[in-house]
Amino acid sequence: MRKLGHEVDLYAPIDNEFRGDFNQIDIPICDPNPQLELDLYHKYSKELKASDVVYDMSHTKIFSDILYNEGYKTFINLQLGFSWNVPQCKKNVCVPSKNSANAALIGLNGFENTLWYESVGHTGKLESCRYVHFGTNIDFYLPKYEKQDYFLWFGGFMPWKGTHIAIALAKEMGFKLILASGIVEQESQKQYREYCLNEIKESSNIKYIELPNNKEHQLIKRSLIQNAKAFLSPVIYAEGFGLVNIETLSCATPVITT
Repeated sequence: MRKLGHEVDLYAPIDNEFRGDFNQIDIPICDPNPQLELDLYHKYSKELKASDVVYDMSHTKIFSDILYNEGYKTFINLQLGFSWNVPQCKKNVCVPSKNSANAALIGLNGFENTLWYESVGHTGKLESCRYVHFGTNIDFYLPKYEKQDYFLWFGGFMPWKGTHIAIALAKEMGFKLILASGIVEQESQKQYREYCLNEIKESSNIKYIELPNNKEHQLIKRSLIQNAKAFLSPVIYAEGFGLVNIETLSCATPVITT
């Protein structure tokens, strides 16, 4: 957008590792919180409607759905998964991989043949979409070739991310494992986290690190990735695009995934 001559306003938590020529507006993490996203929309609706283009990367698509219903047509949605968060306007949608695009066009939600197929939900298939692969900041996620003696799992505490599988592997094989995540606020994630933490109580080779929601978050995350022997990603669904996987590879750390 900058190359096309536009000014860019980025609405995101100020502690995240963003670089570029843009104006950043600090907002809280919405992970996802529909009411909080709705409150943010009302707070910034004047600025949003004055924009040439709105690029909605939220989970709920509240921003783009309201804009669409109010007749504002110039926006682009980033669909994070397959069909579980399709916006009301099923055009002008970008997805992070060709696989996600093909699945979204026929209405797959990525959780077929899993325990969460119905609970995740279906919001319909897209009429059209393009795919643009996620990228990472290779000036920040720098390679490090000397590794320490531990494996790493990092992510949100959702059962389809396979944290329990990583724990079971570490218990059976005896390798050192670090589980890491940001501060967990969603009730469903809290429950799964408590289940996982209970599973590692008696395991001296497994520990959990909770990363702060501040500027130290990305620095600690990078250090954990750079020093790990390998990153474990035993997901149990068709993930649209695992961003942490390419962040890990950028650090010269192998990824072991399903």
